Amino acid sequence: IADLHYGLLAKDNLSEEYNMQIAKERFDGIISDVINRKSDDKTIDKVILLIGNDFLSADNIQGTTSRHFTQQDQETNWYEIVTSATEMLIEQIDKLRFFFPQVEVINVKGNHDEMSTFGIMQTLNAYYKDSTSVEINTNCKFRQYIRYGTNLIGLSHNERLQDVTKIMAAETGIDFGECKYKCFLLGHLHKQQLLEDDYGVDIRRMSSVVGASAWTASQGYCGTNKMSQTFVFDKNKGLIEVMNTIVE
Repeated sequence: IADLHYGLLAKDNLSEEYNMQIAKERFDGIISDVINRKSDDKTIDKVILLIGNDFLSADNIQGTTSRHFTQQDQETNWYEIVTSATEMLIEQIDKLRFFFPQVEVINVKGNHDEMSTFGIMQTLNAYYKDSTSVEINTNCKFRQYIRYGTNLIGLSHNERLQDVTKIMAAETGIDFGECKYKCFLLGHLHKQQLLEDDYGVDIRRMSSVVGASAWTASQGYCGTNKMSQTFVFDKNKGLIEVMNTIVE
C-alpha cells in the first residue's frame, strides 16, 4: 500500500476531503479486498505487506518531511498520528495472519517519514517478537530485494527509471542472473506506470489512495484514479496477477 500519507489533512474547499479516518477506511478496504478475493486460494503461502513509501505525511513534531523539511498540513500532532498509525497496522496485520499462513511486513523508505516509520517498525517488531506467523523486516536499506522462487523483486520509493536495472544488477549479484523473472516496484508519484526495459526487468510504479492536498491541487496534480495494487507472484511463473482495489 503505497503513499498513504497518514495524518494528512485536506479540505474539499481547497482540494478534496482527506483525513485519518478516511485513510483508515481506505487501508482497511484494501486489506479486506485482498482477503475477500484471495483467502480461499491455498496456493498463497505468504503475504508481504509493504509500508513506508510515505506511509505518514510528516516525520516530526514540527510537521515537516524527512528529506527537505517541507511543511505538511497535519490533522493533529505527531504523537497522536504515530500512535494511531501503529494501532491501525497491528489491527490489519492481525486480520491478514488470521487468513494467510505467513505475513511479512517490509518498510520501503520514503521521503516524508523515514524516521517515524523506522520507529513504528521497531514497535511492530517488539509486538510480534514471539509470533511464528508474522515477520517484521527491520532492514533499513534504501532499496529492498525479495527472492521468491524464480522471482527477484526490488522495492524502492523512487529511482530514475533508466537506472533501475543497473542498480538492481549491481546490488543483487548472483540473484539477478539466476532469477528468470525480475520486477521492481516504485511509489512516489501516486499514479500507476509500467515500463519493461530491454533486460526483462518489469518496472512498475504503484498508484495511491491518498487524497489531494492543498499543494497537490494547486499544482494541478489531480485526476488520477485512486487505487492500490496487489501483486501475486508464482514461484515458477513470475508475476501472474495484478489486483486493483479501487477507491470510489
